[in-house]
Amino acid sequence: MRKHGMPEVNDSHPNVTPLIDVVMCLIIFFMLVAKIGVNTGADQSINIPESIMGKKIEDMGNTLVLNLAKQSDTTAAKICALVPDKETGKPEKKDLMLINRSRPEKEQKEVHIVLLALAEHNENFNLIIRADSDLPYSEIEPVLMAAAESKVKTVSLNTKLPN
Repeated sequence: MRKHGMPEVNDSHPNVTPLIDVVMCLIIFFMLVAKIGVNTGADQSINIPESIMGKKIEDMGNTLVLNLAKQSDTTAAKICALVPDKETGKPEKKDLMLINRSRPEKEQKEVHIVLLALAEHNENFNLIIRADSDLPYSEIEPVLMAAAESKVKTVSLNTKLPN
């Protein structure tokens, strides 16, 4: 058997192949661990209210984003969220329910069931509510009451900075 020795070293032609290999491995590693295009479930079509108070949420782990959108007929608000599919487990955007002003206690029970199912195995469960700025408080209240009954650790209202 022949042994291959080290290639001849030329000062004018350095071997950069190991350097390229390491850089490519680093690029692949960072592409795998980066959170590029992570979908939190926030509906960008909702016009959230403005506020100068508050703080930026850095950690989105253990968090559910509920979108409360005003409907065109103004009789109900639609609640939708990014929840895991029961069969595949993949997160999908689903309409959870409509809040009707004439029967808010029914929606409160439905939201309570959804929040309990998500929070029962996770004591650090957090909730972010993205409500339309034109939505009356009477349509947000059932969600807040359900969050309190479900023992959600933190409830945050999503706002934006004024221009």
